[in-house]
Amino acid sequence: MTNTKKISIVFDNTTLDPGLKTEWGFACVIELDNEKSLFDTGNDGKILLSNMARLGYAPKDFSRLIISHMHWDHVGGVIDFLHHNSDVIVYMPASSLTDDINMIKSISKSVVLVSEPVEITDGLFSLGDLPGYLNEQSVVLKTDEGLVVLTGCAHPGVLNIVKRARVSFPDVPVKLLIGGFHLLHDSTESVIELIEKLKRLNVQQVAPTHCTGEKQMELCRQLYAGHYIKAGAGLKLQFK
Repeated sequence: MTNTKKISIVFDNTTLDPGLKTEWGFACVIELDNEKSLFDTGNDGKILLSNMARLGYAPKDFSRLIISHMHWDHVGGVIDFLHHNSDVIVYMPASSLTDDINMIKSISKSVVLVSEPVEITDGLFSLGDLPGYLNEQSVVLKTDEGLVVLTGCAHPGVLNIVKRARVSFPDVPVKLLIGGFHLLHDSTESVIELIEKLKRLNVQQVAPTHCTGEKQMELCRQLYAGHYIKAGAGLKLQFK
């Protein structure tokens, strides 16, 4: 058995593969050996399933679905996905609305309501139900190279998410911060300040996408120089 860990973005509003469909939203696949988890579902189930198929994934491949938060651009594909695989364990923020929780429970094998940081499976952790404009859970993939911190929309603040990861794993550097950073309406000055703080927290690489904003992503690219990864649907990353 290998110890390879992979992340593949299967839904985003930008793409690195012209054969993939784009829409506002985010979803990615997390692979640990032969175990696969889906993190969010984008805003459209048909696009999600189509992109997954092009990238070699079938709904039945997954044992877990992790929902960052219940905004439409992250859960719009949930029903279509669960209709094709209702055997997954679904991890939801404990702060999710009761109606949303009951809806997911009605069409899935089981639901885990996440409040505190928890290990989802060997090497994959939720950082817990973090407070913000909208409560949200982010996940951490622990690799031999360091932590991979994966965000949905980062409503609690991308800096707060990284700080939570550092508290949970104080002796492990953050290899990569990837996902939506929610900087779309942030000024140039605030983005520069944020990047400086991320560097002080020893975030080695960034791969912002989705709700980060084009101008803000360009700033990240410039300031992180050779440690910036261009993200979008079709991005595949591998770690040890």
